[in-house]
Amino acid sequence: MSKVDLFIPTYNRPDFLKRLLTYYDYYKFKHRIIVADSSKDSNKKLNKKIVSQCKKLNILYLDKFSPSQVSHQKFGEMVKFGKAKYSVFCADDDFLIPGGIDDAVDF
Repeated sequence: MSKVDLFIPTYNRPDFLKRLLTYYDYYKFKHRIIVADSSKDSNKKLNKKIVSQCKKLNILYLDKFSPSQVSHQKFGEMVKFGKAKYSVFCADDDFLIPGGIDDAVDF
């Protein structure tokens, strides 16, 4: 089991999600990624396809969130799916350096 769960909330930005997951896929990110999607249905469809293309990653894709759900409620719900000792949040339009996460865990 991974020591870190990386939580990625996303909302109607499939291009950003693709960029982020492609980055982690390229670097063979070894930790579990939990994507919490509150996009409209058409974007959820795109996001599911993006997630399915990242074969090297351990991704739990959650699409149960409503577009009208308040973000702090979504965060509260998504952390219930975490299993690792450590949790990290990363917005879909940002990224964390994989080695930095590993260094923080080792510290």
